[in-house]
Amino acid sequence: MGSDDKSGSSTMPAPRRGIAVIAVHGVADQVAGATARTLAELLVSSVPGDIRYRIDGDDEVALRVPPLEPTPQAQAGEQLKADTAEPATPRGNRPIAKAVAQSLRSDLHRPDWVVDKRVPMSEAPSPTDAPNPGVELTDFLLFKACRNHIPTVAYDTTRLRLKRQGVGTPEQDVDVYEMYWADLSRLAGSVPRIISELFTLLFRLSQLGRDSVAAAARQFEQGGHHARRWRWLSALQAGLDWAFSRVLAILTLQLGMLALMFLAVGIVAGRPHFADSARLALSWVLPVALLLWWLYRADKSLRWWVSCLGSLAVLCLALAWTPAHWVVGVAWLGVLSLGCDWILRICDERFPMTRFIGWVMWATMLFIVLWSALELPGLRIAGMEAETGLRIFTFGALRAVEWVLVGNILWWGVAGLMLFAWMFVGQACTTTHGFEGRASVATGRLGLFASMSLFVVLVMAAWAALTTALDLSVAGMNYVPLFFTEPGLPVVSAVHFLDERYRNSTETFSIIAILLVLLGAYLVIGFFPSVLAELKLLHTGSARLGRWLTFTWRWLSVAVAVLMILAVLAATVVGVSLNSRWLGPPLLETINATFAFVPRWSQHILKPLIWTAASTTVALSALGGVLSRYVPWMRAPLDAALDVDSHFREFPRHGIPRARIFSRFAALLRHVADQGYERVVIVAHSQGTVISAELLRYLQYRAGQGEQQGGEAGRLWRDLGPELRLLTAGSPLRQLYASFFPVLYRWVGDRKEDQQEQALRMGPTAGDVGVRRWVNVFATGDYVGRWLWSRPARAGDPSDTMVDEVKQPQDVYVAESVAPDLHDVMGTRAELDVCLGPGAHTHYFDSDQPIVASLVDQLVTTPFSVGGHPAGV
Repeated sequence: MGSDDKSGSSTMPAPRRGIAVIAVHGVADQVAGATARTLAELLVSSVPGDIRYRIDGDDEVALRVPPLEPTPQAQAGEQLKADTAEPATPRGNRPIAKAVAQSLRSDLHRPDWVVDKRVPMSEAPSPTDAPNPGVELTDFLLFKACRNHIPTVAYDTTRLRLKRQGVGTPEQDVDVYEMYWADLSRLAGSVPRIISELFTLLFRLSQLGRDSVAAAARQFEQGGHHARRWRWLSALQAGLDWAFSRVLAILTLQLGMLALMFLAVGIVAGRPHFADSARLALSWVLPVALLLWWLYRADKSLRWWVSCLGSLAVLCLALAWTPAHWVVGVAWLGVLSLGCDWILRICDERFPMTRFIGWVMWATMLFIVLWSALELPGLRIAGMEAETGLRIFTFGALRAVEWVLVGNILWWGVAGLMLFAWMFVGQACTTTHGFEGRASVATGRLGLFASMSLFVVLVMAAWAALTTALDLSVAGMNYVPLFFTEPGLPVVSAVHFLDERYRNSTETFSIIAILLVLLGAYLVIGFFPSVLAELKLLHTGSARLGRWLTFTWRWLSVAVAVLMILAVLAATVVGVSLNSRWLGPPLLETINATFAFVPRWSQHILKPLIWTAASTTVALSALGGVLSRYVPWMRAPLDAALDVDSHFREFPRHGIPRARIFSRFAALLRHVADQGYERVVIVAHSQGTVISAELLRYLQYRAGQGEQQGGEAGRLWRDLGPELRLLTAGSPLRQLYASFFPVLYRWVGDRKEDQQEQALRMGPTAGDVGVRRWVNVFATGDYVGRWLWSRPARAGDPSDTMVDEVKQPQDVYVAESVAPDLHDVMGTRAELDVCLGPGAHTHYFDSDQPIVASLVDQLVTTPFSVGGHPAGV
């Protein structure tokens, strides 16, 4: 086993013969070592001509991975103020004011985080002069990670030792390393982790939309009255996101906890001696557990011992003299409280302020349950039989459910009006700042619409799944509603009460769920040919496949806009209708009577839909590892969404994915630099292309700051030397990142002068990421990423476009059967798109890809020159 425990050296060893290839995998469900071996086997089996590769051995290289430190300005600037920097306090114990600020917007968008932040981003300088939004985000996440003491760890990477032999050329050493990052993004094979990531993503979609709009508002802050529109839109987006994730979601959590109260009581209601037996057990278990806990935390003071023993005596007396059903009921509420707190702690790591608001609501629910249980024996209403035993807690839970539903109704009343204002202001913002303005608004719309719609569907699915069990739990019980009364019926059966609440909810929100189905249908139809290509059922029709996918992406924002407008109008009507009950007869009944087909849709269409949604979630959760290994295309869209989220995620602070991935990648690059390879080739797929490009841009920026400011990151960049080359496959840089986050990735879609052809060219440059050659390969049906470079749609067209541009033939080399000769095709140009024909996203390194193998081989060996200068100068 090889090893490398250097923390960073600026002294390069004597150059030795050999080339390093670093394989960076894509969607984070890979097995460690698989990508490097797949790439090595592709070179062995598929390089055309007389070139031969053989695998001469393999080993593990143990690397020391210290945190990649941010710029000195980020570490020192104002000490980032005590309220901005993360304090060294236990998780979940942040100051309330700070938690509120972080819940409303990212610290990155606070004007006091760095001095350089006040530079207008519309005039963003090059990475070597000052930070731009993407570099600044990396610096911010590295700062947050270091501030929270990200540890130095070890990382074992795979190294495959290859020998390359050509006709008339000496044998060359080619070492293939793997940059494995799946374990730092998420643990895709763990069922609990998959479930937690799915629900995190549900709310993070809305947060990504919020941050995209906030970044655009900050970008356009110098735009006069247009800037006011963007500030209003950003404020509305942040308010809706906050109300959704910190109020509506937590109200729903309360319903879940109360449902567990129903179910527990329903299970034991038919056992008359259960409460006495349970109290007997608790009379032993609770005092012993409390005594052991106190002994563990023993204090020598007499006062402490007296208070502990006194409390223990009070507990024993309470257990002995309190009625059995009260002991058991309160104990179960305590267990539910512990479970609720556990969920809230997990949520609070990702969404600040969640635990505080959750406990305010849960404490209120506990008070309502206990007070109503105490009140029940005094109720004297005709037709209301006195409930005894644990049933009094069921009555209390029903009262709490009413209060939660009232909170939901009030929420939709306020949110409906906010959504209408948000839609109006967002539409006004689409007319400003060209493509960046339209794309930012579209991302905000998609994030909020997808999050809220999926949330509604999943809540309805959960309610439908529990309906039968809840009905059995309250069977034979009557209830006196406080708010949801029926004319002439002061007392109703509890089963009828719960069924009416479910029916009204499904009828009310069916239109939103149906709109989500329409969006899903659009995506399924648009991506279906790509799925066939992924399954290798399409082998021809490359141009048709590409045009169809381009059409799908081009009209996605329009489809989202239309569905969003309909959903907002529906939500506004629903919010007003639900809250009309406080002023008179509820309008909802009139609407349902007028549009009778809506209730029928809810019963015949929505119920199968929500069961399908629930079944899909369970299948993805339980079979995630199997699907990832044997049918990766089924998980690829979900994995892509999770990878995008992880790339931007700044919570939890102790495990920021980008900071940990970049630290590991930098340690691998340090090891490669210390070996003195004459050339380094990075071969990246999918999300790995984004990780590679972002890290290289950041290292280049740090090197441009000078010896002192650049630190170890700058020294690493200089030690890597000028012979860096990059091959990307299925890169989402343009099709996803620059299209949905145009402020952070404006460098990807910038117009630049093509010196070779004296014309405008759109796309990134090799110089943007500091490499000598950048070759991008794609298949026409790749739903994640395709081309990177193109011409504007019309010569001199001032409009900014991203997905809408017309691809000119000379911008792409179509490799129908053989790979291009890079030296002849590229000339002095440093970038090239290569189209591989029909295909999708997950087969670029398969053994039947000789074109990819040939391109990697050429990047490994060909001595390119740029601008008339020989390679290496």
